[in-house]
Amino acid sequence: MKCYVRKEVLRLWAFLKKRGSRVSVVEGAAGTGSSVVVFHYAMWAAKRQKQRVLYLHSTSDSGYSILFKHQTTSDNYLSSHEAYEVKPQYLLDLIVAQMEAGTVDLVVAQMATCLG
Repeated sequence: MKCYVRKEVLRLWAFLKKRGSRVSVVEGAAGTGSSVVVFHYAMWAAKRQKQRVLYLHSTSDSGYSILFKHQTTSDNYLSSHEAYEVKPQYLLDLIVAQMEAGTVDLVVAQMATCLG
């Protein structure tokens, strides 16, 4: 089976996979597909790498950011057991609290930006 993927998607996936950091932030224009790639990477990391992942999606025109917490259950199924809508001013506090509490291994964020 052949699968055709845009080169930008491959580069973004490689960037996320290569990062040694516990926090990765991707910024891209709305409608380019970056949030889809980042979301699937978060699910892949939770399932394949057995990491507890906090995924963040934020848009420039919204007053809220959406976070999902993914982790693999004992029977190897992926669960999204927490979801948050957070005002921007509380976002960093929530991420830091989750990391300090040891409830997440990896934070992956996609920030949509406006063009023009």
